[in-house]
Amino acid sequence: MKMNECTSRTWTKVAEIPTDDFSIEGITRAIYKEFGEPMFDDILEAIADGYIQVCDDGIILWMS
Repeated sequence: MKMNECTSRTWTKVAEIPTDDFSIEGITRAIYKEFGEPMFDDILEAIADGYIQVCDDGIILWMS
């Protein structure tokens, strides 16, 4: 699924970050490049909890 196709009625989209590196390090670098600071201590936990959504063309950061 593409980033622009993802919606939620209960969560707010914080950022859409284009990337093609979906490794833990790649996601961490993409978030750091976008915000200038780390946002999550544990990327895998943030994905499992729904704060990070991995799409075909990048990642989406959500807040509840």
